Parts: sequence; C-alpha cells; structure tokens
Amino acid sequence: MESSSSLRVLHLVAIRGKGGTGASTLSLVEGLADRGHRVAVVCFKRGLLYQSLKDEGKVELITGIKMASGLRIHEWVKDLRRLRPFVKEFKPHIIHTHSSPDYWLGFLLSLMTGAALVRSRHVPVPLKPHAFNRLLFRKTAAVLAVSHAVGDKYFSGVNWKPERVRVIYDGVDVERFHPGVDGGAVRRKIGLDRGHILVGSLARYSRVKGLPYFLKALGRLMERDSRIHGLVAGRVKSKSLYRNLKEWLMEKEMEERVTLWGHQTRIQEVLAALDVVVLASLGSEGSSRVALEAGASGKPLIATTVGALPEVVVHGKTGLLVPPGEVEELETALQRTLLPLMGKKFGLNFYFRIRRTFAREVTVESVERIYRSIVQH
Repeated sequence: MESSSSLRVLHLVAIRGKGGTGASTLSLVEGLADRGHRVAVVCFKRGLLYQSLKDEGKVELITGIKMASGLRIHEWVKDLRRLRPFVKEFKPHIIHTHSSPDYWLGFLLSLMTGAALVRSRHVPVPLKPHAFNRLLFRKTAAVLAVSHAVGDKYFSGVNWKPERVRVIYDGVDVERFHPGVDGGAVRRKIGLDRGHILVGSLARYSRVKGLPYFLKALGRLMERDSRIHGLVAGRVKSKSLYRNLKEWLMEKEMEERVTLWGHQTRIQEVLAALDVVVLASLGSEGSSRVALEAGASGKPLIATTVGALPEVVVHGKTGLLVPPGEVEELETALQRTLLPLMGKKFGLNFYFRIRRTFAREVTVESVERIYRSIVQH
C-alpha cells in the first residue's frame, strides 16, 4: 500500500542497452522502490533495462512508447495519447528523464500533469545553445549531473546555466560488489594460482578505452616479472580493435599470459580475481561504473586523468592517476601499485571511500531529498 510520505515518480528512459546510463537508471529506480516510493518506468520492451526491471518486479513498466528523437511532434502526440490513461491514474509528483528523446516527452507530460520535471545527464557532451534547449531548462526543476565533469562539459557551449544543477554521483551496489566475493573460479579458468599476479582492464573494445596503451605497459612489466598475467574483459564494440590486439599479443609472444574475454555477466567475480584494475581511457568517462565497482571490491585502481575519474580516484591514496596515452607513466604506476603493501593500502582506502560517498544508498537518498525539496517548494 502506498504511504502518505511516498512519492510517485515516473522515469522516461529512451535507451535500449544496460551500459552506463542503463545501469545507473536501474540502480536508482530499484533503490527508490526499495525505499517505499511508487516508481514507474517508460522504456523499450526489447531493451536490456526492461528485462532487468521485469525480472526484479519492483517497478511498474510501460512499453509501446516511441520516444522519438528530433522534433517529431506527431510522434510525441501519439505518445501523449498512449500515456494519458496511465498518468491520469498514476498522478506523478516527479517526471524524471535520462536522455534527449525522452526529455522532450517528459517536458510535454509535465505541462499536461503539472508534475515537476527532472533531467539526469550521464555523458560529457556539450549542450547545443538553441532556443528550444533554453526553454526546456527553464521549465526543469533540477538537472542531475552524474559528475562535475559532466555538468561542466554539458554547459560549456552556452552562456547560460540553470541554477538548479546538482551533482549526484552514480551509486554502486555494495552488497553485490565487496571484498568478500570469491574470484577463485575466474583465476582457475585462466589457469592461475595464488602465486600469480593478475592485472585487468574491464572495458569495452573501443578506441577511447586505451587498451593498446594498457597492454604495452603491462608487456614491459611482464618482461621483468614472470608472475604477472593480464586480462581484458568487455563488449566487443570494435571487432577490428579486438583482432588487432590479438595479433599484437601473438607478435609479442604474450598470448599465453594475456586473456581477452568478451562481456561478462558475473563482473563481481572477475573483479574479485584481479590484483590491480586499470582504466587507460583516452576520453569520455562521464561516470565510470567499473571504477566504482573496483573500489567497492577493495581493489587498487590506476586510471587516467579524463572525465570523472579524478573525482573518484584520490591520487596516492586510493590508487594512482596518469595522463592518457602515456605508456611509461602507466608502467611506473603499475610497478608502484604492485608493491604488496602499497596495493593493499590503496584497495582498503578505496573501499571505505566508495562506501562513504558512492554507495547506492547514498545516491538514492540524495535524489530523494531533491525530489522532496521540489515537491514541497
């Protein structure tokens, strides 16, 4: 039964995958439902987000809405007609949008229902300075950026900025990711025992992730230490990059000591198997879930100084930061982190930092406070 203190929140999510934006949205809506709020999500039926939410059964799901991109007014009218019966019964306090296509639909729904409009921003892409965007943000009660890097970049191309911008970091599920997870099965699958050192990068096979730089730095260390092995795991977005990496490993005779995997569903066990996590990204990283999950798992992290990574990693305390594309500096950072006491110190500090600042409960409570301040205003 809905309590008098619970909020009714309608999320519009025009994405099909469960990458950064999808995972962030999934975590938030489930967290809100766990706190007793009535949450409904408009999403695509064939998307991974829909399937995950359906399996959990915590929120109401609405499908069959196109949420078309661009100025597709006739499609918006159709969507409004389809949604009208539901929103009339649901009576949302908040309409929360997560991308450009669903933002316009959310704007129109907020005008139709009187609900407050909230916009989350997940990627560091500049806002286009046209009159329509100015109108949208003028009617938006709050803009939630997942990092300062995203918020600053988003408004870098305009000479105005909404007053109600808030930075709310993505939250990580600390019950799923924690130092007690057993990574033994992963290490055995690779063929490693306790005497080996496993250094990994969990990232999609994409140019922006800087995987060649990671492998080059790792290769230099392997020449001096036979205990070191490497692992890359992630979606194969670029098949040519994947092939090139395999060929390079064979050319350098490293194929027996570096494992290349595709997407993994039990990512918490992969992280548990690693001794050090590396994110060698060359750009983007508006919010890195891998960085948060590594910290929650108590793993030391070496990351580049791009996007929001410097907001997550405290250099010299929870890990090390290096410039993007610098193999020698990455090699030096790896060598330093692989010192037993140093790596353990970084991992422990990182674990407590994540629990304190980036746990899912912290994120959900912060969003809930913003919702309530808007509704009570």
